[in-house]
Amino acid sequence: MRITFDGNLSTGNNNLDLFDRNGSFTRSMSDLMILEIKYDGFFPSHIKSIVQSEGRFRSSASKYVIGRKYNYLY
Repeated sequence: MRITFDGNLSTGNNNLDLFDRNGSFTRSMSDLMILEIKYDGFFPSHIKSIVQSEGRFRSSASKYVIGRKYNYLY
């Protein structure tokens, strides 16, 4: 099982070079926090009870798509 929190997403403003350290990057959706849980077969019940608390919902999110949509809109 792997649990990660992703925040402060940024996008490359149509820069196609993923490794360009001199490129222009913009934070997109700075108030967004993504909790990502990857597991293979077994999901512990104590973790499940934490993430299924009131006020949280299950959704899929693509960080790539979020960045591309931000570039398109702005």
